[in-house]
Amino acid sequence: MLLALVSAVSCRQSETSGVDILPFVGQVLADTTSVEYMAVAGYDSGRLGTIAVIGPLESTSALSGYLMECDLFDNVDGKAVPDGLDDFAGETFAAYYDVASPDYYSYFKDGTEDNLREMTVRHAIAAVSDNCHQNAYSRQALVPKARSKMLVLSSSFASVAASDISMLFSRAGKDIAVISPVKALAVQGFARYDEASRIGIWACSDILASGVYASAFYDLAIENGVQAIDYVGYSPSESLAVREGFFEYLDMYMASGDDKPLSVILLDDIVMSGHQKELEGLVDYVKTSADPAVVKYRHLLSGNCTVIGVMDAVASSCYRHLRRSNSFTHRIAYPQEIEYMIVPSPESKGEVKYIEMNNLYVP
Repeated sequence: MLLALVSAVSCRQSETSGVDILPFVGQVLADTTSVEYMAVAGYDSGRLGTIAVIGPLESTSALSGYLMECDLFDNVDGKAVPDGLDDFAGETFAAYYDVASPDYYSYFKDGTEDNLREMTVRHAIAAVSDNCHQNAYSRQALVPKARSKMLVLSSSFASVAASDISMLFSRAGKDIAVISPVKALAVQGFARYDEASRIGIWACSDILASGVYASAFYDLAIENGVQAIDYVGYSPSESLAVREGFFEYLDMYMASGDDKPLSVILLDDIVMSGHQKELEGLVDYVKTSADPAVVKYRHLLSGNCTVIGVMDAVASSCYRHLRRSNSFTHRIAYPQEIEYMIVPSPESKGEVKYIEMNNLYVP
């Protein structure tokens, strides 16, 4: 269990000053003849590209699977009500499973998050490239593949690279949407925030310790012209059932001695995000129950307190961007998926190769 008293100053360099340029991004921009620059320069933000979901195997698989099946919006008028149709009907998702990298938190623990930023930028470039490798031993990327029209980062840790990707593309004269779990949740939380309340975050202790939410809320405050955004994060025991975990979360908040009501609880945890409806029911139960063991928690929740899961937040961000930019494919079809593996290169330590799983050739 961890009370996240995270400083508003992230362990990474400021992304809002306009000064921080990742060395790798600078190298790509400086060499306009490089393969990396040509892939970015060839990016087309039209309707026909795939939606790339990139990151660790488990989170990428869960998130891409959810996006293919979710129904949060009316596809005719865009209202936030289900209509019985897949929100991303006609779209093709490109899932990039990173099995080459260590646990992403290790970069923060070792103080090498710049390496994580570079790695994530490389993944983004690969997603908009029109070629991949046939297998880990192929020397050149000669297998044709579809370019991606937008990028979804499945790992909250990888959120530190979102602005690096945007900077690379914008300085190459391109504009690509980069959706990250942290930014998606932060935006949803801020929409339900006022100065009389506080935003709650439910995430694993490593996420809270990394500072990614401190950076997200700091940037969001600047974007919206407010001095600061009040939030707090806790990490209930993962072994607990949903109900027990929820009340442990409230116990941890109560133990802090602060009782400013929570306007929203953001579920960064993908597993817990799948129990969003159950947690919404528990919030309502606390608001209405006459049980003395439950009434003691009521003052911790605002009258309009709700729960938002990371998968819904990411899906909402993706849907609203595609609708706003008129980038839906408009094909009448079920969502499709293409799967890629990001694997270590046998020839060069630290390098990776991108292989389409459906066409994988094993010698």
